[in-house]
Amino acid sequence: MVKCTMKNKLKTSEKQGFQQGARKPAKIKAETLYELCNSRMTAFGGLLALVKFLDLVNFREIFREHYCSPTRKPDLGCYRMVLGLLMLLFIGFSRIGHIGYIRQDPMVCGILDVAILPVISTFWRYLTTLCLNQSNAILTIAAHMRQRVWLCCGLAYECVCINIDTTVSTVYGNIEGSRKGHNTKHRGKKGLRPFFLFIEETREYLCGTQRHGSTMTDEEIARMIKEIYRYLPPCVKKVIVKADAEFIGGKTIQACLDCGMEFIFANKRCSPVFKAQDWYCWGDYGYNETMYQPNEWKKACRFVVMRIRKEQIGERQLELFPDDEYTYRIFATNLS
Repeated sequence: MVKCTMKNKLKTSEKQGFQQGARKPAKIKAETLYELCNSRMTAFGGLLALVKFLDLVNFREIFREHYCSPTRKPDLGCYRMVLGLLMLLFIGFSRIGHIGYIRQDPMVCGILDVAILPVISTFWRYLTTLCLNQSNAILTIAAHMRQRVWLCCGLAYECVCINIDTTVSTVYGNIEGSRKGHNTKHRGKKGLRPFFLFIEETREYLCGTQRHGSTMTDEEIARMIKEIYRYLPPCVKKVIVKADAEFIGGKTIQACLDCGMEFIFANKRCSPVFKAQDWYCWGDYGYNETMYQPNEWKKACRFVVMRIRKEQIGERQLELFPDDEYTYRIFATNLS
């Protein structure tokens, strides 16, 4: 049976938000100052802070000293071309084609001292002339800027932790060097595997490289580890390298030892043997250690294992054997 009623059953709307002590909007009164402005306004006011920061660290001086100029000589010069690309990234645009939106912006043109920015193809042609040596030059420029910024901020770390990691950059098309590999978000698609090193204390990008999509070799990792001190300020005397199991290897460990660095690497390749009587507990976790020298390693290394009960990670199923009740995580380190 359908009942018809004339009553409105809709709930009355309630005021949302914090009402007590709300700030009253400003009103324009007769005493309000006003002034005429005949110049075109820009939406990128944050560029003033960027330019002030570059002047503070003498970016132009560092650029001229360490930048390797390509064979192509643009009318704007290398400094203003690179500065234009930096401003494009700072504004939030990630593609060169977005330069078309800011070609006539008064603030951008005023900083670069031009009436109008060059066309998009000019920036493309400039980028194609840059060789691989520019990557080392840009990292050197970043290292000198880091040293001056730390000096201005009063930072003087004597010990820093360097985190090593890779990522997957999915590509669409026939890109040179792309491979099908570990790509969790786009399974089965080709990609590149950039290599990054970060400073844990300041969350800065230290160095890295763009590379093909295959797994990294020990030679590549060792070569990059040997260049860590090159990009750190002189105040840093001690470095601790941290990485996951993808980067562990004999040449990687030897590179850390040769450079006098301490390291902690996760391990999934080696199978060290731990004595059953050496287990000790700390809280809910158990620990054990041993000295082990894998094949093709020049020196034995300290391996530490941590075991966690599977009940702590969400599993409730009882195991048949006692060893199956735990999850094991093994680390290689030279720390005591």
